[in-house]
Amino acid sequence: MAGISDKRHSALDRTFSEDIQAQPDRPFRDLLGQHIIVTSVYLLSDSEAARWQELSRNIDDAFLEKFDTVISECKQSGQWKKFRDQVAQHIRESETKTILARQFSSGSPEDDDG
Repeated sequence: MAGISDKRHSALDRTFSEDIQAQPDRPFRDLLGQHIIVTSVYLLSDSEAARWQELSRNIDDAFLEKFDTVISECKQSGQWKKFRDQVAQHIRESETKTILARQFSSGSPEDDDG
């Protein structure tokens, strides 16, 4: 999330904190998904936004467990940049794993010679 102004991060933090307070009965998983979508719209390019929006539809227990510590820290501080940075890293790592898996499963042309 390099190159994004602190003002934009602060605005997102404020909006997300307000959403959490205004909707105490809404499942936090849904609020996180909404925050990921809002982040994708306001901070990212179209190609990055599509990956974030896909992630927002797949927030499950494993996701929440993976990000449990950073979510707790961010809830206390009201600043969610660290969470957004970790989500960005998670997406990059997932893409790398997917690319490597595709290369491994398809084999490389050099391997065809025996």
